[in-house]
Amino acid sequence: GDDVALELLADELLRLPHAIHLVCAGADAADAVQALKNRHCHLAVLHMADDDKGGFNFSFVRQHWPEGKIALINLAIRQVGLVVPAGNPHGVKSVADIKSMKLRCVNRQAGSSTRMQFDALLRHAGMTPQDVPGYENEVESQLAVAAAVLMGRADCGPGVAAAARAMGLDFVPLAGERWDLAVPEAFREDPRVVGVESLLQKPEFKKRLEGLGGYDTRLTGQKLELGVRLGA
Repeated sequence: GDDVALELLADELLRLPHAIHLVCAGADAADAVQALKNRHCHLAVLHMADDDKGGFNFSFVRQHWPEGKIALINLAIRQVGLVVPAGNPHGVKSVADIKSMKLRCVNRQAGSSTRMQFDALLRHAGMTPQDVPGYENEVESQLAVAAAVLMGRADCGPGVAAAARAMGLDFVPLAGERWDLAVPEAFREDPRVVGVESLLQKPEFKKRLEGLGGYDTRLTGQKLELGVRLGA
C-alpha cells in the first residue's frame, strides 16, 4: 500500500511511550502475502476486492496462502472517486459524465487498487476504456493524479480525497475499499503487533485519520470475520 494513512500510522507509532518503528516496503499484494509466508514481515497491507459487493481480502489471502492462518485487522475504509478541479466546474457526479462531457482523464497504473476500482466503476456504468479520453495516460501515485488535474493536464482522474485536499482540489466519492492489515496468527502476540492493534483502536487515532478526509473508521482496529463487507 502507498497511502497517507500509513504515514499517519508510522508517525503515531513513533509517539508511543515505547516507540515502534514501522518500516514499509512497496510490493504488490501477491508479493506482500508471499513476504508474510516467508516470515519477511509482520504485517501486509491488503485492499483487494473479492467481488463487486463490498467483499475484500479474504478470498485473495485464501488464493495465495490457502493453508495460512491469517487475521485481518481493519485499518480503514478508504473512499475512491474522481479528483476534479476546485469547485467542480463541470459538475461531475459519476464516471458516466466522463463520456457524456468528453472530459480529459488521467489514470493510475495497471495493477493499482485505484485503477481496479475505476475499471469496476466503468463496467457498472456500461463503459469501456475507449469511452475515457486519456485512459492510457498513467501515473504512479495519488498525488500525481491530483497534480495533473491541478496543472490543467486533465479534467479528472481516479483518486482519493486526501490527495485532492492536499492540492486544494475537489473530490467526487464513488466507491469504497477496505484497507486491512493481514497478520499471521503466530505474530498476534508480538508486542509490536499488539502495539499496532492497540493504537488502531484508540479514538484519538481514528479522529486524526478521519481528519485526513475520505476515511471511514467504523471498522478500524477490528479483527474481521469472513462476510464482513464495507461497514456491514
